[in-house]
Amino acid sequence: MEKINIIKPSVSDCKDLIESAGEKLKIAKSLFEQRKWNFVVQNCIESMELSLKGVLGLIIGKYPATHHFQEKESRELYDEAMEIIAKLQETGIGYFRELFLTRLFFITGLWSKSYTNSKYGDKWNIRVYQKLEAEFIIKQTEEFVKNAEVVYGDIIGW
Repeated sequence: MEKINIIKPSVSDCKDLIESAGEKLKIAKSLFEQRKWNFVVQNCIESMELSLKGVLGLIIGKYPATHHFQEKESRELYDEAMEIIAKLQETGIGYFRELFLTRLFFITGLWSKSYTNSKYGDKWNIRVYQKLEAEFIIKQTEEFVKNAEVVYGDIIGW
């Protein structure tokens, strides 16, 4: 397995990632109204990934340039972020929710595995997602974008 590329963003880049996550969520909601379920899922996955990358960039100053958040190197970034969050919680600096980062990281990783299918369909070009999945992923994405904005606000000030 190739080593994943790591991006070292500026604070401004992190803000842009989180704002872009919000824009992708708006697009997903618009597509929901059009009943384009696969494209809802695709845009929500992209929104989750942007939220995660923005949060990792803020907490540890880097994030993976990949869609695959379950790879060993990505997991190491998660562990590094959790160590920093634990230290900040010990000192009482900032409001960090490790449960949020854990949910963001692992749920994004699960959905990311189906990104190609959401974008292009399966090998028979069947659009597999329906309204139920679209509603579910929108709710998860809303949670992640909101919490990414909170993390940014806690660290930098929105």
